[in-house]
Amino acid sequence: MAEMPKIVVLTDDELTALIDSSVTKAIAPLSAAIAKINAGTVEAPTKPVETPTAPIETPAETTTLSLVPNEQVTGGDWQDGVWAADDAARISVASNSALKIGQSATLGDGTTRKVKNVEVFGDKTSVTFEGNKLDPSKVAGKAVIFTVPKSEESPAPVTPNVPANDPALVAGVNPNLTPKGLFCVNIGQAGGGETVLPGKAGTNYFWASAAQITRWAGYGAKKARVGIAWERIQRKLFGPLDPGYSKELLDNIKLHGKMGLKVLVDVHNYVGYTTTNTAVNRQKIGTAAVPHGALADVDAKIVALIKSDPEAYAAFYGIDLCNEPVGIPSVDVWVKEAQLCIDEIRKIDMQCAIAVESFDWATTASFKAKGNEKLFTLKDPANRIEIHTHLYMDENAGGGYGHDNIDPQVGVNRMKECIALCKKAGFKHCLGEVGAPGFMPNALAALKNALIYARDNGSDCYAWWATETAKENIMSLEADRNKPALDAFREVFK
Repeated sequence: MAEMPKIVVLTDDELTALIDSSVTKAIAPLSAAIAKINAGTVEAPTKPVETPTAPIETPAETTTLSLVPNEQVTGGDWQDGVWAADDAARISVASNSALKIGQSATLGDGTTRKVKNVEVFGDKTSVTFEGNKLDPSKVAGKAVIFTVPKSEESPAPVTPNVPANDPALVAGVNPNLTPKGLFCVNIGQAGGGETVLPGKAGTNYFWASAAQITRWAGYGAKKARVGIAWERIQRKLFGPLDPGYSKELLDNIKLHGKMGLKVLVDVHNYVGYTTTNTAVNRQKIGTAAVPHGALADVDAKIVALIKSDPEAYAAFYGIDLCNEPVGIPSVDVWVKEAQLCIDEIRKIDMQCAIAVESFDWATTASFKAKGNEKLFTLKDPANRIEIHTHLYMDENAGGGYGHDNIDPQVGVNRMKECIALCKKAGFKHCLGEVGAPGFMPNALAALKNALIYARDNGSDCYAWWATETAKENIMSLEADRNKPALDAFREVFK
């Protein structure tokens, strides 16, 4: 039998001494380390807390696809490419393999909706969205911007579908292109009175009244060009927008919207800016006083302001970068700044139209002679650039109308080359200003002929000028003597 191990029985005092000795040895290294840490001679050891993390999913890269409702899909259940039979929110667009259920799209009425269903019918596709029925008057003829996956298989944005019997438009890439031009109006005087800056509303400058806007909506105008002064909305270059003037602008846009008019905001500054109290001292873009990027800064901030107000944004058509670029060395200076404007605006919004006026007073007749074909090099990811020129029938094309010795075809002749060049390049053309005195028979005949030609070539015509506070102006369409000119607009666009 193996010898049993001996069992040693300790006294209480011996057991206590043994435990104290063991504990002291065990904690000695830790006590020493703590002492060093407290003395600052060593860094405290740390161990990061490990927490379980979910795998990081990289979102799929996306791009935008711009399509316009097929205006030729009309009659029966459809109106200009927009479903009108029941409460379904549906449009017809050119077929594109990138369109899928679940994608989001921003429509011409300013709403963003999810794609509920996609049905392909040959070269046309019916897209149904979530939400209530669409209003054709707010959606038809306007680009729908789809957000689609960006991949090798995703095709580039396609040319909007246009009637086959209008070959001049087939080459276009701008969703604003339409077979017929619209009746529009220049209204108010919020950019005027520049001899006093910033001035006071109702004293030095004037916004269109509710009664005036209602009247012009009744005349049939679809869009209003509302001029503003750069110095009033931005008191310092690259600075914040003035809250008072900004509120006035938003309120006026919303007032137009309530009457059914879309608004084109026009920075009516002739590519100049002043820090003084009068426009006489304006310095031009591209100089040390007004460096490149200054106009881009204010234009983008204006778009951001409007987009921040849903009601104003719903009535917002677009922005006219600046009225009549003049007093700068060449068209190249203007092209450089215009591209900067487009780039900054598209960081904010992909929906609004961007009106770019031609160099040197925006004169239609001298479009090519002044090198404005360079405007066709401008790039817009939303493809919504419009080329705006101004048309008057008087001798120097400036709107002075010193006499009525005017050829009834002068307006048409001044437009032909410009419109042909814009069509060839795929850009929508508009007459941002067009007018003549109603009391001059030859001028009136030339105006009417010009309106018919512009309308039939897809150029929107902004009548100059609806002002209640400057009726003495030779072209004031609010003055009784110019009623024949107003009647000409209404008759051509009825």
